[in-house]
Amino acid sequence: MDDFLNLISSSLRIDTSIDADTPLISSGLIDSFDVVTLLSVVESEYGVTIAPEQVDVESFDTPNQMLSYVNDVRN
Repeated sequence: MDDFLNLISSSLRIDTSIDADTPLISSGLIDSFDVVTLLSVVESEYGVTIAPEQVDVESFDTPNQMLSYVNDVRN
C-alpha cells in the first residue's frame, strides 16, 4: 500500500498526507483531470486496463478501493 500511496502522491503532486482510506474524488482532493492521469499511471505501473466508466465515487474513491480493484484485475 505504501508504494501505491507514493505513486498517487507523486504522480498527482498531492501535497497533503493521504492514507489508504483517504477519499480522493468525493473530497475534491483530485478532479477529473487528475483521475485520467492517475488511471494512465496505474495502468502503466501495474499492467492493467481500467475503463473510465468503472471509476466512480462508490467503488474507486480511496487508495484502498483503487488498489483492491487493480489486484482483482491482475488475478
